[in-house]
Amino acid sequence: MKHKGMRLAALLAAAMLLPCGYSAAAEDAEEPALQYAEVPVERFTVSGLAPQAETDIDRAEWYFAEWEDAHYIFLPSTADRSHLTVTYTLPEGRKELLLDGEKLESGKETGRFAEKDSFALTVDGEDCGELRVMQSDIPCAFMELTDHTIEELSASKNNVSAGSAVFFDADGGIQYQGGIEKFKGRGNSSWSYSIRKPFNFKLSEKADLYGMGKAKKWALLSNWNDQSNLRNAVAFALGRQCGLPYSIESRFVDIYLNGEYYGTYELAERVEIQSNRVGITDLEKAAEKANEKELSQYPLKIEGGTFRGEEAGSYRYYEIPNDPADITGGYLVQFQMRWRSAGAEFVTSRGHLMEIVEPEYPSKAQVEYFRAFVQDMEDAIYSEDGYNAKGKHYSEYLDVESFALGYLIQEITENPDGAQTSFYFWKDSDLTGDGKLHYGPPWDFDLAFGNYGIGLKRPDGGTSYTSVTENLYPLYMNLTGYDENHPERGNEKESILMKLWQKDEYIRLVAELYAERFDAQLIALSDPEQEGGSGIQQMADAIANAMAMHNMRWHMYDVYPYKTLGSFTGRTWEANVEFLRKFVQRRQKYLSTVFVNEVIGRDASKADAVIESALPLYDEPEQQLLAAYRAELAERFAETATIPEADALLAEAAPMLDTLPQTELSGDFNVDGAVNVLDAQSLLVFVTERFTGLDVSATATQERNGDVNRSDMLDTADAQHILLHYTAALTGSEYRLPVR
Repeated sequence: MKHKGMRLAALLAAAMLLPCGYSAAAEDAEEPALQYAEVPVERFTVSGLAPQAETDIDRAEWYFAEWEDAHYIFLPSTADRSHLTVTYTLPEGRKELLLDGEKLESGKETGRFAEKDSFALTVDGEDCGELRVMQSDIPCAFMELTDHTIEELSASKNNVSAGSAVFFDADGGIQYQGGIEKFKGRGNSSWSYSIRKPFNFKLSEKADLYGMGKAKKWALLSNWNDQSNLRNAVAFALGRQCGLPYSIESRFVDIYLNGEYYGTYELAERVEIQSNRVGITDLEKAAEKANEKELSQYPLKIEGGTFRGEEAGSYRYYEIPNDPADITGGYLVQFQMRWRSAGAEFVTSRGHLMEIVEPEYPSKAQVEYFRAFVQDMEDAIYSEDGYNAKGKHYSEYLDVESFALGYLIQEITENPDGAQTSFYFWKDSDLTGDGKLHYGPPWDFDLAFGNYGIGLKRPDGGTSYTSVTENLYPLYMNLTGYDENHPERGNEKESILMKLWQKDEYIRLVAELYAERFDAQLIALSDPEQEGGSGIQQMADAIANAMAMHNMRWHMYDVYPYKTLGSFTGRTWEANVEFLRKFVQRRQKYLSTVFVNEVIGRDASKADAVIESALPLYDEPEQQLLAAYRAELAERFAETATIPEADALLAEAAPMLDTLPQTELSGDFNVDGAVNVLDAQSLLVFVTERFTGLDVSATATQERNGDVNRSDMLDTADAQHILLHYTAALTGSEYRLPVR
């Protein structure tokens, strides 16, 4: 049979793509003996699958499932099993096709399929096995592609086809009926490692498919290597429910391509600048108006490196002659791995590679503006105090809250792509937006939630794994411009995620946002004891019938070769759903304390560092008292469970800590970069005012920048005068500095 040959060829191709450590032999699966693969029926088509619309593309060929050794009819939710038309062709000399011994007329409407789900199939008395019927209950779409077969479209992303389509909701309501302007393959690893390919398509006119907003461009996510089929949907929901603007919406839809049932796809919004998607200024439209030719006709140029070298500081742009008056936005960009981008991009001085997704054809001025903006932001983030050389804080460039939310979604899901690819940002025009870079929308999580095992070295020498729920992972990814020829993971390779993590104000925000926007959401997703069951199970229940039919078409489970990338997550769809639920449940338990504990730990470390630096300055009796206080404070911090409690404890300890001299200043008490008599003076003023509440500081004339006796030297004589001055103030004696 045609389908069997295609299937085995696809499996052989997929086996060539298996990651290291996995092989088809590992599952030791045996090819079943097939009795009914070849039957005397040349064609068997069921039509009239969507009587709600006037169309002739609502049809499906039968399918031979080799693992069941039976033929199947896969019906959409729109089909009325009492009114279906079967058209078949028998070889020359063959006369009758019978179901359960009763002749089935070709080309005529029949109600036979409403009677039962399985029939004995015979042709002129020859046993042809079973004909089984399955029906889904979710939305469906029929697509007729005119320029390429589905096999050709699955062979290369360069093949593009036009066509027509009808989209239905589960009740048969028409969502769209019209043309397809463009249909083609999409994705990077999801394309390379999928037997059933993912696709993008563009409708001839905008349509509000399933309430996701009017648009022409849509994505069909295959989720081939996510055997729960839910990971992207769960991650997208996290983005929407935490309040990230422009988070992706998606719906599960049964897809029929050129009369062939192609399984359940996740129909998703595309990541694009558009009023119903990323709703910011469309800079490309403005550039199109400013130029005579199509922007795609202008050549791609590179500055600062070879065309594919992608060296630090290099950038690519299109040689477009005219720019609109405002080029400050909007921009839609993503962190990207080397060698993936074929269009405009730039590499920062530290090696972050950023692909400019939109405008698709940015000019030199646009790329130079945006790369300078990102470089200034990066410089601020990588500085110790968060300020760049221009005196601007990173929060003046970056919407820190959205970035923290983006990090949390990557961390919750333990996304192996993390900040290396599909990590999107957008920036609106300064005239209409806030002038900052925002994270979003979240995208590409099919290998997340423990679905792909990989490890990263941490600065402490340990390793974090995506398959372990009790560690942090994306945090330790190094920057996207990472050079595989130089795999060291020193500080110079730390990504923006790690550099921000090192800033106290940022991790405090992360902890607060996790508690406010994610913790309860993760419990709702994963707690099986709540009313109605876990949120993940409810999502699964909604597509259970569709997934049963999908699995019969693609045989996703049990036999490992059908999954070409990722970890083993279960032998059945139900087991895969449970794997996902348990992963989220364990992740919530770990993350519910890890961020809070990080903030508390930093507060405790600050207090401890002050005491540690002061200890050598005291004699042994005072050291013992201070050590006892130190131990008591550490114990109280260890018992602290919330950030407000830690803040209160630190505030309570502040008066004591403020009285302690700090050796970490190396004698530079006034922190002016020099150790001199002014430090002694500053210390005496501080201590005097702390203990007496008096304002006894000398005048600027008297201090003479430390040279109080006008000897043109900063020496011990000045220190003696200062000491006597403040001692007199403390004791009520009369002593005046030499200079008035």
